[in-house]
Amino acid sequence: MQEIRPVPLQNVLLLGKASNRLSHSLLVDFCAQGQEIHILDCAIRFRAYDIAEATKGYNFPILHQMHIQRAFTPYQLLDFINNILDESNNEIVLSRLYIFLAPSKQFFDGDVKEDERRHLLMKLSEKFGIMKSLGFKFLISESIKKSDPIYQTYLTNLSQSIGTLPKEIELLETSNGQDSNSLFPRD
Repeated sequence: MQEIRPVPLQNVLLLGKASNRLSHSLLVDFCAQGQEIHILDCAIRFRAYDIAEATKGYNFPILHQMHIQRAFTPYQLLDFINNILDESNNEIVLSRLYIFLAPSKQFFDGDVKEDERRHLLMKLSEKFGIMKSLGFKFLISESIKKSDPIYQTYLTNLSQSIGTLPKEIELLETSNGQDSNSLFPRD
């Protein structure tokens, strides 16, 4: 069997409606290559059934390479990042791929006041920047595009921190016509 080596990610930020689907596809591909993955599901976006279906034909236990954790508040998310940053000299911690599913979601819950939201999102952007500078491998999937100016500021700060430009990932039209853009194009 020919060995397949993954190409390094050019962009660690996936944005838009199709980002969750793409992040799950990448997750399966990386696991198939033997990469240990830690998924931080911040908005109940992880689809275990889709992963199980996508990995049915594999002859080794891919799901054992995934560690799944949930963060229900901004503080849980920031604490998680602080904990892995504190262990940045641990080769095992540094060798994992960290996938953050919708990390900004809880920051926009009604319980988080606007000033607190701005401050915490700035902290989150800074933490991702530190992760990148320390050599952590990570992928951020923000599936819901918001017109909120605070969200736009977060994306700008995040882009500057991790050195990437946000580009929305479009859904591809499927053979059964799902996600069709050809009959009714978007404006």
